[in-house]
Amino acid sequence: MRRPLAVGGGADRCTRGRARSPGRIGIMRTLIISRPDRVGDVVISTSCLAPIRRQYPGAKIYFVAAERMRPLLEGHPFLAGFISLSSDLTAEFRRIDASAIVHLHPHKECYQAARRAGVPIRIGYPARFLNRHLTRVIAERRKEGLLHEAAYNFDLLRPLKITPPEKFAPAVQLPESGLHALQRKLPWPLASTRFAVLGPSAHSKFARWPVERFLGVARRLQKEFDLLPIFIGANANDSIPPGASNYLNLAGQTDLAELGWLLRHARVLVTNDTGPAHLAAAVGCPQVTLFGRNAPLYGQVRWRPLSDKAVVLAKPLSRKPFEGRAAHWQRCFAAISEEEVAAAVRQILATY
Repeated sequence: MRRPLAVGGGADRCTRGRARSPGRIGIMRTLIISRPDRVGDVVISTSCLAPIRRQYPGAKIYFVAAERMRPLLEGHPFLAGFISLSSDLTAEFRRIDASAIVHLHPHKECYQAARRAGVPIRIGYPARFLNRHLTRVIAERRKEGLLHEAAYNFDLLRPLKITPPEKFAPAVQLPESGLHALQRKLPWPLASTRFAVLGPSAHSKFARWPVERFLGVARRLQKEFDLLPIFIGANANDSIPPGASNYLNLAGQTDLAELGWLLRHARVLVTNDTGPAHLAAAVGCPQVTLFGRNAPLYGQVRWRPLSDKAVVLAKPLSRKPFEGRAAHWQRCFAAISEEEVAAAVRQILATY
């Protein structure tokens, strides 16, 4: 087994021109990765786990995320454990005696807890009034949108001599219990049923393809491809018109493990640019992903699903004078036709 590398080095300059010296340790015993935000962000961040394991084969790696992420991370082969944001973070960090923590996204409570717990190396992006909780502040480049989010994570990991892979690949762990729980919610056998999944919801109520077009695609999936449409979403009936029929609505009825198993067995996913797109990439589900937010901060260069089985559709229309951001997003989404999506589905089904 290769001996873990020593960790140390000079500080990066933060945005206000202040520099802080990192702590030093001889051997990386325990490393914490923190990604406290949404589903897609966490799934993308799992692409850094294999490079970390290669660099530090003997280290224990823990992942901090929201409690709802537990089904994707608990029992993960690269991880020693999952730490919920809802737990006593200071106590957890002390218990595992962490050598270092890498904050992949600023989070006040996580920044503070790592400092209180005395974690020697604390790496993160600058955040107002929180830089004092870090030993190394890394200048943030993500808003440029010139690289994928998975690549930007390595700005924070490079001080630990962790380098990006040639190809980014998300890695989640789906427990068998999720498969059994999902099957109990379905009126037909999962493994022998031909179905497609549609995801019309999104974190933003404005960054969505018109739901009427999702329903049109659902009808095409049934008529042209003999696929049962299944709608998903974070909340029950999210974006689904009351009274619509001829599909199965699982919106708000699955946890992430169940959703992961559903996507693993689906023939195709049609979705807005949102969390399920990234989960589908992690489990190998072919997909058609719709982008209506095309500015570099939100666009497909930064947020494209990490999958060779993804067809991305976008219409980056110029913003009109005095046009609001939400109105511009809606216009860009509306420019994507139902026929274009159906053609992308045909391409996917003919290939995979």
